[in-house]
Amino acid sequence: MVTFERIWKQFFIYSILLVVLMTIVGFLSQWELEERLQGHLQKDALVFAKVVAKALPDSESPDLLDSFCRDYQEASGYRITIIDKDGRVIGESDKSSVVTGAHLDRPEIQEALRTGVGTSSRYSDTLEVEMLYTALLLQEEGRIVRIAIPMDEVMAFQNEVMIFFALALYLSPVMAILVAFFCMRHSIREQQPHSSMRR
Repeated sequence: MVTFERIWKQFFIYSILLVVLMTIVGFLSQWELEERLQGHLQKDALVFAKVVAKALPDSESPDLLDSFCRDYQEASGYRITIIDKDGRVIGESDKSSVVTGAHLDRPEIQEALRTGVGTSSRYSDTLEVEMLYTALLLQEEGRIVRIAIPMDEVMAFQNEVMIFFALALYLSPVMAILVAFFCMRHSIREQQPHSSMRR
């Protein structure tokens, strides 16, 4: 009876420790993964924005700028928007810039006007997906190049990783049983010589 009590006591302790440990690791890993992925995307978007800026036509023609944005979108898969300092869209890859509303109130645009580079992530009602926005201010040209990257693939990858941690969390009690079993088995073996000596 004492043996079973010790087994269950050890099993309970190991189970609690493993579940707590796996939960903490899971939450920390999710946060770290999200931060790293978003950081890499922001760097890629900024580099691409600089490439777009160097090739940007010196023109105010909406048709020319829209066509330019569409060409670069086809090559990259990113949404590209050209905005003047007043927030007026003068080039757009997804639709005509003529019918696109002003973007001056967007957080990434406001940050770019203050610091030169702005970033933000939010849900796009137009595309119906979470987007990461990076805006680069072209001071001399008086324009802003904004790159929008869909986060659906990144979130799918993040979900796959978290499923792995969830499985590990659910399997941790099984691990606790095995650990408790082997520990108890070792304890019983240690007690056997003492029992023989008493006899």
